[in-house]
Amino acid sequence: MRNKLAGKMEHVIWLFLWIIPIPFGAFSTDRMGLVTISVLLFLLLSIFVPVVFRYHQMKKKGESPYVRIPFILYGGFVGLFIGLGILNGVMAFSIWKIYVGRLVLYTIWMFFLVCLQYALANLFSYWHERRRSFWYSEFLDPVLYSLPLPCSVLGMFLFPAVSTTDLSGQILMGVAIIMSSMVYLFAVFVLATFAFYFYPKKHSPMTLRMHIISFIRIFVMGFVWIFINIMVFNTKTSIMGTIIFTLMPVLQNNLLVFFSPFVYEGIVITIAVAVSNIVMLAFRDNMDG
Repeated sequence: MRNKLAGKMEHVIWLFLWIIPIPFGAFSTDRMGLVTISVLLFLLLSIFVPVVFRYHQMKKKGESPYVRIPFILYGGFVGLFIGLGILNGVMAFSIWKIYVGRLVLYTIWMFFLVCLQYALANLFSYWHERRRSFWYSEFLDPVLYSLPLPCSVLGMFLFPAVSTTDLSGQILMGVAIIMSSMVYLFAVFVLATFAFYFYPKKHSPMTLRMHIISFIRIFVMGFVWIFINIMVFNTKTSIMGTIIFTLMPVLQNNLLVFFSPFVYEGIVITIAVAVSNIVMLAFRDNMDG
């Protein structure tokens, strides 16, 4: 266990050495153009350096300590969006206006983001190796397939703090537009996951009855998920305001903007899957009868 942990720390250190020095040097000049290039270069390197490591190691040795490229990319982009939201929030600190403070915060942020991306990639890989393996997999798997990316994008926009004096009608309208737009992104990921995860694979034997049952189950899941979200985010009720300003405090540098949507949508997906299971049991009993 200790050797395995030491090996992972070594991998992260190599990522530090290949990703951070050049962006750090560009940022330390404190020139606007180079600072912008530093951020963009760092984000690109944080995504593609692990991919290049994995590719060359597989090509030369046939194995690599880094996880498969899809998980590197998935964890990388989820971490990237979370990191961008946090960076924009950190810029609101008064210490950011001081050169030394700005340099220290940016350096800490870079180290943090590399670690976060590496950890997420390994977590996604660990989960994927065990998907469809447990009784709760049909509840957990759709959550982990569909929610991390949309939740990280939503949090990126809604995390950075805005002072109460800046909460003008335009900003509040912008928040409403972001929330409305993200509903469609969530819908695409969740409904696509229902369709691809729960429809039987081609190599499995399929009768017409199984086709019908699968289509009905997916339809029920999608209907329940859409129905619950419509009811919760109905502007005529107070539920939406409670969720946004209590459970998900937007524009306040609060990490709940990343976690609250994930927990909420995870519960809704679980309910949708559970209801579809109940409907399917009743449907099969009627067909058998």
